[in-house]
Amino acid sequence: MFCLWGTITIAQKQKVIDNDKILSWDTERKLTWDDFKASTDPDTYGFNDAMTTYTLEILPETVQVDEQDRIQGYQKMDIATYFFKKKSWTVKTDNLSLLAHEQLHFDIAELFARKMRKRFAELKKNKIDTFDAYQNTYTTLWKSCRMYQRQYDDETKHGKDIESNEKWIKKVHKELQELNDFSR
Repeated sequence: MFCLWGTITIAQKQKVIDNDKILSWDTERKLTWDDFKASTDPDTYGFNDAMTTYTLEILPETVQVDEQDRIQGYQKMDIATYFFKKKSWTVKTDNLSLLAHEQLHFDIAELFARKMRKRFAELKKNKIDTFDAYQNTYTTLWKSCRMYQRQYDDETKHGKDIESNEKWIKKVHKELQELNDFSR
């Protein structure tokens, strides 16, 4: 099960964040059960054994838009993928296949961040500097990410179908590799 933090937030660009609240996506740093710090959600417990909460944030924090909808400094636009430790929870801390399932939710978020970065790069290359262009890219791919996450949960029965989950892991890691040029 996953939870999406559905607002567009704009934040300072930081290389890697790993504190008691937030973890930025990184190829070297995988989730551990210790990262899931929230109390179990009574509304979803029984249906799911864990919940991963993440966001895709537009960077940098200060984006100035002029009267013609043009972003000043649009060349610096970027996307970061963050896991919220205090909004993610689990009831099982010994199930490694469930942890792999939750990690893949976070990996899927990074996959869509890379898709956004790729589209941002295309906009920048074409010198498109309007706020609406970047906003529309974000909104469209955010919706696609949510649908992809739901499909992943449906096809893997929320990680309970180990064989299907392994297929998804291979699929998503292949897609991440194909978009490696757009990693942070």
